[in-house]
Amino acid sequence: MTRERLDGWCEKGILGLVLAALVFGPLALGGVEALPFLALQGLVAGAALLWGLRLWLVSRPKLLWPPICWAALAFAAEAEGRLTTAAPTSAATIEPITTANAQTASP
Repeated sequence: MTRERLDGWCEKGILGLVLAALVFGPLALGGVEALPFLALQGLVAGAALLWGLRLWLVSRPKLLWPPICWAALAFAAEAEGRLTTAAPTSAATIEPITTANAQTASP
């Protein structure tokens, strides 16, 4: 199997996993229950792993960074800052994986 063919499979897999997460998320009661949230997290983690594999397969990887990504990065940094400064009894410290999942899924 050539790198180009494997890259094509990774591209299709990423697209399928992201579409599955976008369809399954709202249908699974908003992803607020434990099991649907774990399923969503698994879909996003799978897409992130395939994306990493795809970057590793390409001989000269290019990371396209449109200007809107700066806003997403600022949001992720602000969310991480609020998580680290939150009170110990708040929901932010009880569910830190929610922030990580949102950061992974953002563009």
